[in-house]
Amino acid sequence: GNIVDDDGCRRNCRFSAIADADGYTWDPYSPYQYLLNGTIDAWDGFGILRVNNVPYRGGTESVDWDARVYTAQEVELAGFQVQRRFYVAHPGDDADLRNFGRFFVRLRNPSELPRSVNLHFYGNLGSDTDTELVSSSDGDQTLNVDDDWAVSDDADGVGDPSISLIHQGQGAPSRTSEAVLNRDVVTLRWNPVSVPARGQITLIIFVAQNPNRAAAAAEARAVSLLPEAALRGLSPADRASLINFSLP
Repeated sequence: GNIVDDDGCRRNCRFSAIADADGYTWDPYSPYQYLLNGTIDAWDGFGILRVNNVPYRGGTESVDWDARVYTAQEVELAGFQVQRRFYVAHPGDDADLRNFGRFFVRLRNPSELPRSVNLHFYGNLGSDTDTELVSSSDGDQTLNVDDDWAVSDDADGVGDPSISLIHQGQGAPSRTSEAVLNRDVVTLRWNPVSVPARGQITLIIFVAQNPNRAAAAAEARAVSLLPEAALRGLSPADRASLINFSLP
């Protein structure tokens, strides 16, 4: 759980890394809170957030790897109070629910009126021109707004882990308005989303690292059903304000 300076960055840019039960590396990178590399360069910076086209930047608030939670500062962004967290799954008995990480984004609206927001979540999957989408929830090999999850990999299927991305569920109050994989860059957008007056919305996005494509697809399917293990650590208010998943 030590926070270490990244040699390629100024001292106010830091990452924290933990290995999960299967040895996969999770390394949220401050102040932008994206995943820096993962295992064997699984990502090249995935999890960048823009709120109404303003990039999120917030330093480390706490790292508690016993609880497996990395919390960033709440910052004011485009008139909203925005907080980010990253959670690494607890080891469990179910082999399909042990290798995921969870991005958490909460927006609070301090205004006395409801406000509309454009949420843009994106980043690089790390495989350069060799990245390919190998499966998705609607059964094809193209990422689009109808998909709840997708699995990507190197074209040769070796080297980097197979990656699962689980970004929404059936019956979600707000589904993606844009979902695109362009070479190795994923773009997800929710626009517009209404944030209640003096209220909040919560967005959770899951990623997983697995040894092969079949295991990655199995974990994506399992997580997309939003079992209790996927919700560990979320408060009742956070659960009630989810926009991209509907509670079972």
